[in-house]
Amino acid sequence: MLNTKKSLTKIVLTVVSLFLIGCEDTKYEPLSYEFELYPESLKKDENGYYHFKLDSGIVWNNKTSRTKFVANTNNPNIQKVGFASSHYWILGDDFGYVVSRGLTDDLVYVNYDTTYITQFSGFEVPLINKASYTKDGFAYSWMAVPFTMIGDTVYVMSRYLDEYEFVEYTEKIGVIME
Repeated sequence: MLNTKKSLTKIVLTVVSLFLIGCEDTKYEPLSYEFELYPESLKKDENGYYHFKLDSGIVWNNKTSRTKFVANTNNPNIQKVGFASSHYWILGDDFGYVVSRGLTDDLVYVNYDTTYITQFSGFEVPLINKASYTKDGFAYSWMAVPFTMIGDTVYVMSRYLDEYEFVEYTEKIGVIME
């Protein structure tokens, strides 16, 4: 009887102590980083658009001009950052290009302009490099724009998934070609 009483007392004390001590319900809040996308050498106007004077960039073969884009993740971990643009050009068509009115998940263009296309082999070339890895929180990508796009507004998108916190960051900017 005495052993039963001791056992019962131990059980009751254990249960009561669990209620008194309890478990703390702590919710994990992921770290949040500020994500920013901007062209390295272009100025933003009062409407939020950047202006790229094609002849002021790095000109190649008098047909394209290049400028650098920066994605600032403010994240100390190395991350893969993706880049995409709303415009493409077709390889082998003397720099005719495709205007994408919207990007699907497969980055397939929806609408295109055939005015400048004369003899293309069907290979689409994105204006901007597709991906880069961060170093000290910064990822860089080059964009090469044909001079035939003067007057167009190109939208540049960038996104990355923080592989440590599982948070997705996305940024989109507009660049007017002049």
